[in-house]
Amino acid sequence: MDYFELYELVLKTVNTDRPTDGFALIKDLEKLEPVKRTLLAMGNDQQAHRDFTNDTIDTLENLINDGLIVCRVTSSKMGKLFTIERLSTTGHQYLGALSKPSFKEKVKDALRAQGVPVTIAAITKAITELIP
Repeated sequence: MDYFELYELVLKTVNTDRPTDGFALIKDLEKLEPVKRTLLAMGNDQQAHRDFTNDTIDTLENLINDGLIVCRVTSSKMGKLFTIERLSTTGHQYLGALSKPSFKEKVKDALRAQGVPVTIAAITKAITELIP
């Protein structure tokens, strides 16, 4: 799944479905057609679900670290536990910007023009610089 798509889906899901934790977020995302198609293309087995879960958690952590999602993270023996509260004001601005196809292309073009690989970290940094 394209990182922009997952990034946007996580923001939209937190905003509309209001999941209270990481498990609920993943369950809500797995109900969405783009996610179902991605899992099916990946084989829709345990490994595909693990990979999707890991990608989602990485994305969630990026969104939290960038101040787009208000969330408490607690470490436990089982790993990190996420208590999701809401989108931040900046999160709402990102969501609005990401809904414009021209914005996504502007970010990708800016990265390519600078010779920067289109990676999760590079996209997040570029988005941060393009949002007023």
